[in-house]
Amino acid sequence: MREAVARSEVCEKPIVAYDLETTRMREAVARSEVCEGAASIADLTGVAPRLFRPSHGRLRRCMIEKAEGAGQSLRMWDVSAMDWGSLAMAAAIARRLAATQPGDIVLMHDRASRINRPGELIVALLGCLADFGRRGLVPDLLSDVARRCAG
Repeated sequence: MREAVARSEVCEKPIVAYDLETTRMREAVARSEVCEGAASIADLTGVAPRLFRPSHGRLRRCMIEKAEGAGQSLRMWDVSAMDWGSLAMAAAIARRLAATQPGDIVLMHDRASRINRPGELIVALLGCLADFGRRGLVPDLLSDVARRCAG
């Protein structure tokens, strides 16, 4: 993994993810989750995470403070494709993605699960990507966003 990251063969994902039930954890445990997640990413990739996004967007002050103390900037998504559950119809996803503006981080799911519908997302993206191109929107790596946040 470290070699692939060094050769830029994988998309750097400097985001710390953690247990889904962090809102019910004691503060000390929640802070520990931030530290352990960051350490795991750094150990696996050789790159310390610079951005922090809490799972499901559930913000907790104690976790934000811990992440910021470790040099990570909080970065949430701006647009959600809502490509899951009963909301995951290609036409509806396309309408939501049409709201994307320069600098937005768009939340999309690339793996099927009980509720994620990447097939519907792909259908929506086929039309949206052409529209993005006409509007001058281009994809950006989170690592580049992190550098701008730190700069």
